[in-house]
Amino acid sequence: QRDTKILNLAISETASRLNQRKQDLSRILNLFKAGKKASSRQLELAELEVKENEKVLKELIEEKEFLKLKIMATWSENISEMLGFENHKFISILNRKTHIARFAIRDKIQIENTKWWVNRVGEDSKNRIEARLLGNAGSTVIGDIGEAWLVESKSLNLPSNSPVLVIAESKKKLNGVEIPTDSVVRYAGKSWIYLQTQNNEFERKNISENFPTSAGFFTTELTKDKVIVTEGAQTLLSEELKHLITNENED
Repeated sequence: QRDTKILNLAISETASRLNQRKQDLSRILNLFKAGKKASSRQLELAELEVKENEKVLKELIEEKEFLKLKIMATWSENISEMLGFENHKFISILNRKTHIARFAIRDKIQIENTKWWVNRVGEDSKNRIEARLLGNAGSTVIGDIGEAWLVESKSLNLPSNSPVLVIAESKKKLNGVEIPTDSVVRYAGKSWIYLQTQNNEFERKNISENFPTSAGFFTTELTKDKVIVTEGAQTLLSEELKHLITNENED
C-alpha cells in the first residue's frame, strides 16, 4: 500500500513535469520558427527533456501495473483495485481487523444462493462468524481441489496463513442425501460409493464430493430410497478388482 502511494505520487509529479516540458518545447519551437531568441541547441535540449520525462513516466506506470498484477495473482482483482487509495476496507485488512480466507471447491455451486461463515478449526459451530464472498482468488496453489475463492469477515485473531473452516449454507433447498466419509473409496482418481441393489448385490457408482459436511458430504445425485454401503466399501472394491484380474487372466 505504501509503495503504491509513493508510485501514485511520483506518477502525478512526473506527469505534471512532462506537461510543463511539453509547453516549454512548444514555446521554444514557435520562437525558433519565428527566428527569435531560440537556438537549435535550446530546441534540442527541450526535446530531450520531453523524451526523458516520457520515459520516466512510462517506467513508473509499468512498475505500478506490475505491483497491481502481483497482488491480483496472489489475491484477487478486487483487492488489487484498492491499492494506492484511502480504501477503508483495504486499511481494515492491513490492520488485521478484517480477515481474508482462501478456499477451493471441487464443483461450482450457486454462489448467489449461498450464505458464508468462517470459524476456527475445532471451534464450536455457534462461535462461527458471518462472512461475505469477495470473489475469485487470483490463482490456484498446490493442494487446491478446484476453483479458488476468497471470503472476508471480521478478524478471527489468528496469525497469517492459519487454517480456518469456510462454511457455505445454501439458501436454496437441495434434495439429496448425506454420504458418510467411510462410504467413499478412491479408484482411478475418482470417488466411488457402493449401492445395494434389489437382488442383494452391490453396484459401484462414481460420485462428486461437491458439498462437504462435518460427517462426509452431501450429494444431489442420489435419492433417499437408495441403500448406501456405510461399512466395508473398501473390501467390496478389493473383491471387485480381484474378480476383474481373475477374469482377465482366464481370458
